[in-house]
Amino acid sequence: MNIQIFFTLIIILVSHSITDAQSTFENVDSKTENFEFELGTFLNIGSEQFEFDGYLEMKTRSGIFSDIWFDQVDLNQDTDIQRYASIGFMKEVKKNHILGFGYANSMINLDELIHELFIGMTLDNITGMGYFDVQNKNLSLIGNFDISSIINFKKFDISIDGLFYGGNTDMFCRLSKAYNNGFSIGYIFSRERFESSEYKSFEKNGNTYIKEIPFEKNGFFNSIFIGYVF
Repeated sequence: MNIQIFFTLIIILVSHSITDAQSTFENVDSKTENFEFELGTFLNIGSEQFEFDGYLEMKTRSGIFSDIWFDQVDLNQDTDIQRYASIGFMKEVKKNHILGFGYANSMINLDELIHELFIGMTLDNITGMGYFDVQNKNLSLIGNFDISSIINFKKFDISIDGLFYGGNTDMFCRLSKAYNNGFSIGYIFSRERFESSEYKSFEKNGNTYIKEIPFEKNGFFNSIFIGYVF
């Protein structure tokens, strides 16, 4: 699973897209009778990043949706632009109970394309989604717990998000505020598993060698995002 792509989806798209797909198509400039289009861009400033994300989303009154994301657009030559795209269907089965499913693929570089099937559901203040990696036969889970709705706090949104993959767990606490003019701002405090490396020297046959050794560890991160939805 592409963690960076799905992290962006957690904090901005996934936890709200199922509910938003059942909207009444109000306050949208680019729309026809049966289609709704949404374009958004976000600036992310974090512990170790400064990057832009952007997406284009299409929804229909019948419940069909499709979107494409571009992530990690920055000036760092060591990072690649990542892409995520999905198509699916979602429907409100009863008030505040919504079911969705579909197909997604993501690309973190030109030679690695991940194909996934997903299914998700919103039950009042809880959203959960499962992604199945078709090639690697891996299952990943995303969960969102809307705290601000439970405590009836309306000044800004508070939520706890979780990403569960390959025996690992990443957790995110998100504070955000969306304005009627399309702007949004937020802060995320997270505990994530990340990849790093260190150099170690060793001697062999009287010669000294230096070898790069990769490893994974958990760390705490802070990030701020500013976005605008057209």
